[in-house]
Amino acid sequence: MDSRDGLHYEELAQLGVSGLPNEATLRFRGDRALALVRREGGSGAGAAWIGRARPPYLSWSWSETHERLGGPNFIVLPDGGLVAAARIWRAHKPVVAICRMSERSLEPILELPSGGDCGYPGLAWYRGRLWASYYSSHEGRARIYIAVCALGSS
Repeated sequence: MDSRDGLHYEELAQLGVSGLPNEATLRFRGDRALALVRREGGSGAGAAWIGRARPPYLSWSWSETHERLGGPNFIVLPDGGLVAAARIWRAHKPVVAICRMSERSLEPILELPSGGDCGYPGLAWYRGRLWASYYSSHEGRARIYIAVCALGSS
């Protein structure tokens, strides 16, 4: 969208995400825009899509992951690597997971203590470790949790 006055907008491009997209995180890695998008339908039973675009960010390429997720988030690490976190489903139960991410794939590497109503992680890189905040109801009621993760090489 483009606006000269903040009130009237003009569409610049269609992202082309099918399957009922409804939540997304957008980050920049150098001049490349990356997006991690939750989808509720379409191919892959609603598997998330990862998108990438170069300036002027009007034409996007998409890759389907193998994960259905909610509350997607990801960060670009100081070395340029990507780490994502989201609610994923394991054995038909939701958990919050940390995932290695590339511009085309997502691989869960760590399930955080979680379950029931859970998700919407926040991520920060601080002193060489990944800090993740999230909510979960696995201990009987919804609470906020903080996890500090040593990822090794990213």
